[in-house]
Amino acid sequence: MEFKTTDLCDQFASQAAVCEDIFTSFGGRKRFSGPIATVRVFEDNVLVKEMIETVPAGTVLVKDDKKHIL
Repeated sequence: MEFKTTDLCDQFASQAAVCEDIFTSFGGRKRFSGPIATVRVFEDNVLVKEMIETVPAGTVLVKDDKKHIL
């Protein structure tokens, strides 16, 4: 299935939210999609390592390190 973020935002305007482009990609892919799992940590990656082992294949893991972005 191929789609564009802009088309999804137009079609689901009342349901969609888009984050600012502040992400660092560690997966080596320019495009990806899938269910999202978020892990919140502060100066410790132990939970990230645990989540990598437990989330289903194809899941997008988002790390929220509780930094304030101005």
